[in-house]
Amino acid sequence: MVVGDLMIDELLPGSEWKAREAREAVLHALDGFNLPILKCNTFGHRPLLNPIVPIGPLCVLDSEGLVVELRESALE
Repeated sequence: MVVGDLMIDELLPGSEWKAREAREAVLHALDGFNLPILKCNTFGHRPLLNPIVPIGPLCVLDSEGLVVELRESALE
């Protein structure tokens, strides 16, 4: 799994439980799964100056080398 830049909205009263670090939230949500996770701030939900990372193509994640390699074309 590749995790991009995350934004935290203003917390409303009673929703303080949402105030957790992104790392903690991702690790909690994926507890029990055996998969590599790479945190990469070059994409996500904020305006960025980087190219768009497509959703859908098969890819390989090298968590030791910190590389994501697309194995399928993102364009038809």
